[in-house]
Amino acid sequence: DEFTAPNPDYSWCQSPIDTKCIDSDEASMLDAPSFHFTFKAAPLSRIERTDIIRVFLHPLTQWNIGGCVVGWNGEDGCVGDCDPPNCGIEAVVGGVPTGVGQEFPLNIMKIDLPSKMGGYFSGNTTGNIIVGSLAVPAGGFLPTALSAEVMESTATKPDYFPFYRSAGPPGLMLYKKPRIVAASMVTGLGDGNQYPFMDDETAGGDYPYNTLYFKLVFGATLFAKSGNSIILDFVLPLNSGYACMPPSQGGSTVPQLNMLENTFPTGQGKLQGAVEFFADADPYLCRVKFKVNLALFARQSAFVSLRVRNPQQALKYDDEINFWNLTVYGSQTDTWYYTPMMHQVLSNKMLNPCDGFYFGKARKNFLCTEMLPPGFDGKVSVLGKITSFLISPSNFGVNEMNYISVFFRSQQMVGNLVIVETELWIDAPSNFEFGQYCAGSHLDDFYYIPEGVGTTKLPVGQVFVCMGEPKTTDDATFNRAKIKMNGRLLGDMLYGFRVEVKNPPQYMRNQQLAVIDYEEPWTVWTYQWTADTYWGSEPILNGVDGAFFTAKFNEEAPEYKSWGVYQRNMAAGNFGVTFADLTPTPAGAAPTEIKVLPIIVSVEMRRAMRVSAPAGYIWDFEQVEFRFKRRAPGVLESLIVDGVDADMPLSGVPARPVSPPRNVLTVDYMQGAWTPGVKYGFVAKIRIPYVPPTGSANQFTIEFGYNENLDDNRLEAGVTGIPLVKSLINGGIDYTTSIMNRSTLMTFSVRTVSFIPNGGGLLITGPPNFKFEQYCQPKPLEGYVDFPPDITCLYEEDPTSGVPEVRIYAGGDGIPPAHYMFTLDATNPPQKYVTNLGTWMFQSFSQMSEQITLDGNTSIPGYPINERMGGPVEFGVVGAELRMPPYVYCDVNSEELMASFGVQRTNCDFEHWQFWPALGGARDDRPNRPTALVIKMVLTNTPDGTYDLVVRAPKGYLFDTDCKVMTYPSAKVYDDTVTDTSILQGKALWVEHPETFQRIPTDSASGAGVSIEALTPAWKPFGYRSFNQRYNVWPAPGLFSGGAEMLGCKGNENIARMTLTKGLQAGGKGYLFRLSVLSNPPETPKPNTFVVEYAGEASEDFEGVTIWAFENITIVPTTTATSSKSHSTMNLVTITIKPVNDIPNGGHLRITAPAEFQVPTACDVEIFPHPDMGLNYTALTIGDLRWAEFLPNDVICEGDDTDSSRARLLFTRNNKFLKAQIVYVIRLNIRNPETTTPYADAWDFASYKDLLPNDLIDEATAPGFTINSAVEAFAYLRPSSYNANAKQRIDFNMSFPSVVEIGDRIEIVAPVTYYFSERGSHECPLYLYLQGSLRRTAPKCGGNMMWWEMEEETIPAGDAIRFMVQIKNPAYTPEINLFQLRQIKPGGFRRSSRMINGYEIIPE
Repeated sequence: DEFTAPNPDYSWCQSPIDTKCIDSDEASMLDAPSFHFTFKAAPLSRIERTDIIRVFLHPLTQWNIGGCVVGWNGEDGCVGDCDPPNCGIEAVVGGVPTGVGQEFPLNIMKIDLPSKMGGYFSGNTTGNIIVGSLAVPAGGFLPTALSAEVMESTATKPDYFPFYRSAGPPGLMLYKKPRIVAASMVTGLGDGNQYPFMDDETAGGDYPYNTLYFKLVFGATLFAKSGNSIILDFVLPLNSGYACMPPSQGGSTVPQLNMLENTFPTGQGKLQGAVEFFADADPYLCRVKFKVNLALFARQSAFVSLRVRNPQQALKYDDEINFWNLTVYGSQTDTWYYTPMMHQVLSNKMLNPCDGFYFGKARKNFLCTEMLPPGFDGKVSVLGKITSFLISPSNFGVNEMNYISVFFRSQQMVGNLVIVETELWIDAPSNFEFGQYCAGSHLDDFYYIPEGVGTTKLPVGQVFVCMGEPKTTDDATFNRAKIKMNGRLLGDMLYGFRVEVKNPPQYMRNQQLAVIDYEEPWTVWTYQWTADTYWGSEPILNGVDGAFFTAKFNEEAPEYKSWGVYQRNMAAGNFGVTFADLTPTPAGAAPTEIKVLPIIVSVEMRRAMRVSAPAGYIWDFEQVEFRFKRRAPGVLESLIVDGVDADMPLSGVPARPVSPPRNVLTVDYMQGAWTPGVKYGFVAKIRIPYVPPTGSANQFTIEFGYNENLDDNRLEAGVTGIPLVKSLINGGIDYTTSIMNRSTLMTFSVRTVSFIPNGGGLLITGPPNFKFEQYCQPKPLEGYVDFPPDITCLYEEDPTSGVPEVRIYAGGDGIPPAHYMFTLDATNPPQKYVTNLGTWMFQSFSQMSEQITLDGNTSIPGYPINERMGGPVEFGVVGAELRMPPYVYCDVNSEELMASFGVQRTNCDFEHWQFWPALGGARDDRPNRPTALVIKMVLTNTPDGTYDLVVRAPKGYLFDTDCKVMTYPSAKVYDDTVTDTSILQGKALWVEHPETFQRIPTDSASGAGVSIEALTPAWKPFGYRSFNQRYNVWPAPGLFSGGAEMLGCKGNENIARMTLTKGLQAGGKGYLFRLSVLSNPPETPKPNTFVVEYAGEASEDFEGVTIWAFENITIVPTTTATSSKSHSTMNLVTITIKPVNDIPNGGHLRITAPAEFQVPTACDVEIFPHPDMGLNYTALTIGDLRWAEFLPNDVICEGDDTDSSRARLLFTRNNKFLKAQIVYVIRLNIRNPETTTPYADAWDFASYKDLLPNDLIDEATAPGFTINSAVEAFAYLRPSSYNANAKQRIDFNMSFPSVVEIGDRIEIVAPVTYYFSERGSHECPLYLYLQGSLRRTAPKCGGNMMWWEMEEETIPAGDAIRFMVQIKNPAYTPEINLFQLRQIKPGGFRRSSRMINGYEIIPE
């Protein structure tokens, strides 16, 4: 095979022929012949000198030799003194090869007997010829006899000796073990696997079997001489739940495969009819037997089909048990029955002949592994079933653009630790159009609230990447949307998002039907990438879950029926809904009044009408409460709807729905036609849910012709959104410590829906005995709105129950509706409790004194109150901490070096192995990277049962849903490469070299009689070396050993929750465990503290590691104006940055600005420590100046060879480097983009140990600055004086690219130390308006700024403005000597700007 190189020292090969052999015509090939044969003449005949012996190599279609070497087998091989025979090669078809490109295989050895022989062969005289190495058929062959012929050199009729007559002792044959050339499953779309889902009746859609097709190619010809000669055993994935179907249901003919329809010849050999299918008693075994006389020739392609029952559980593509095996059994006689001939794990690879050249010599009949074309694989996923799949359209009209809201619940996790990127595919029915580049987005924030059904955002990152493509080759539109995600989807999680689609030109029934009824429903699929560890090629995209039924239209409808388009969509304003009150309707309370007004249709119609409310709403009215008529004489007041133009043309008053879905109101019959343009409406009663819908859209829909199947009868439909239910949402609580009677900083989260007026407020109550400050002060979290400044926060405790009550009273400004997240200083209760945690409740009132409810309340479970881990504070025991020392370089010796010289693997202490994968570590402190935490805990009490072990990491850490924990054996905490076997055998690193002072004894060391004292070098302190001298050894888990067994770990954002049985003991040196982290924070969190909770104990918060992310990053431009094709706006950007680690000499720093910025190829950079560092340069040593002083040319600045936004700062000169924890200022000149952006797009920073982008040190991302339009003109006339401190009048002119509107502000900023105004005054000295539109607006001045507030006039675009104003020169030329002009919109948005150079100052 291609992985085995030939040995250049071999000039011969032993039989059976080795794959390392090379083709050669050297005589030494006979030193160990492949085989030999004897021959003798027929009776009354003789074989003489120069006669020809032809040996035919069977199977003839497989042999293709490149040469042959023969000789006499010893002294008895020939009669008397003989010269050596010669050997040539020929082809049965085609004869003697005539040149390059031989068309037919060379399968004959033509042996010419020499002219010098001591006699001839006759009677019983035999010859014996040895045959040197031959290029054996790479695919192998079954035991086969050879045939031969003898003829005179001048004769034309040979004496043929057929292959079925033995050429030696009975049964003597040549044989090379056959190989399977290809064994693959067909996975192309539409070619089998028509039911890819798990066979789960409870999820709906049970089906009897699934049909799978397989491609088979064998290296040898298989011929069935009997019914048991050839048997193919397909072994399904063991313990997976697959089952082979009985014979009566298996073995259907393989149809014409779609993947081969454009191939000629197709290569689709069919075995059906010539084979028999059997289902073994073993459900995982499908058996195929060749019928008598069936021949499948070598390298002939054939396809077979198997019918299987899918597992009842989903099976991922990369599941360790998901692999299929094929074993070929057979014999030439029945006595060999069931002898394995070939075996292979199915894959998407095949073997193809190829010539190899090694060490200058050819190697023939060589097999190379190649990828099969797309559509083949070794296995398939068994898909989980997506549930809660629903689509809410925003537009029903044909050919209209439609933002659909999509909801679905995953069954399995999508993505893995190696590749977290995933994909979501949405397939629409025919003629829907997503476009080649589709538009997707998140839903409104209220859909992602904890009070709902748990809807979560897709992990798409900052950019929603959506690509469209046709679903099949028959589709003419891009009706598949593929959303790429940069994170994993969690299992059993509801997701929601929006995507834009263009509706089809007409209605078809397939738009609404379910999977089992039609082939084209709405479907959604989840995919993950799996690394190809076998082949090393690009990762493989494979399915995980899929929707078995089409998307629902109504969340509460029991049937799976979707939505369909209508002839037209109602125009905005033609359909509306209002409520008398949106407060939730409690059980037993009367429903609220709902008014559906207006209803305005655009065509005359009499079709059935359906009005659907959002999920959770319930139509609840008596028929006498339904109003639908306009006010007119004689009409009962109880039927009138004010504001309508006409009565609804109903044939009867509708009744409330009494069975699901109760959020749907239908009117199926009309007594008259609806008139276009007329305003209709009705009033009824409806029950309001406690929370808005979060698993479907918060909207009402109305449909005319909803029950029609013909496109012409589906006339019109409309959608209208509604306000949120008046309930508090986004309730949440967090804390810094749960230790009893300990001060804690509690974080509360709540979103108000209604405006809280003066006198109203929020009431927060919780479990008893929590204490707050009497005059509490809520402080907002970063990124969240603050309460108005005039609120009052008061705390008091209910004297009878001890329930804390925090009241936040609204002041005169009220409390506007918003999502508030704030902290309050608190004290935990003095008593411990881990059950009956109580509830925190949020309530809002319009009048606090009367407690008149405004929004419905929301509640959150309380948290346990624990005692201090490690015992009382006075004991001085640290309950929990990270055992993660800073990075230390570790030398790692090779296995060869260790074996040859007896050295240890490394000289590093084992606690420093964490950064080194070769030493079994998995730590990585770089931002957004997977890592592993090593945590120590010392228990106060011995646990008496199974409890949750909870790690609360700082915000920004992300634990895997199925997190990984290492506890036992303790050796694995620092070295996960060890195994139980290596420890028991004494082959773990620290056992293999007992003299190493830092070795970790195994958990069984004491039991094995290992003496720690005996292993302690005299010069090393006793208490420092070994693991069990520093920490408790984790007890062995097990039923009888009483060890603490980790039953599982579940992560949710920054909290990992592990379940641990009893077995740990109180006190001691503490236990260690290693916890995997899916992703570090993007920067060092603030606060950066962890907490551990277990068995009624909680640790003090303890410090985390410093993330290797640059700190203190600021990016300050000198101008934010755009460039243009005719004018480059060069921008001196000032960056402050603090490395966490040294950027060494020889390393480099990469700065990547947003796209469209341009860094010159030869850029200029200035670097110096920030003045606030307060460095005393006179006290610095020469060594310190390597990082503290950077002269011109000390640092090389490089841009790319072509225009790009990337700069590389190379620290390769004069031993310069950047020192950790020093804040530096970097000034870099770049060209601004030619397009504006209102967003402060991110800049990326990364440092590396050398000049290659491989060995990353620190990295970070920081927001940049917005880019606005460039002011068209900004200039000043030559000043009258350049002298220091001189006062003079300067003539300015300016114009703007767009209208300067009322409310805008114009600013001119002179360089620092220039002065427009006199001290203590805002007047602009000697200001004189000269020209343009600023006639009525007087400027103000302060320091180096001058500004105009536009209150009475506007400035047209391009209008030239000229004025004069006095300015005072500085004492010397400023370091940044630039004048700026800025146009500022209300809210601080910069509309346009321009920067120009100042003038040089002549100092005194």
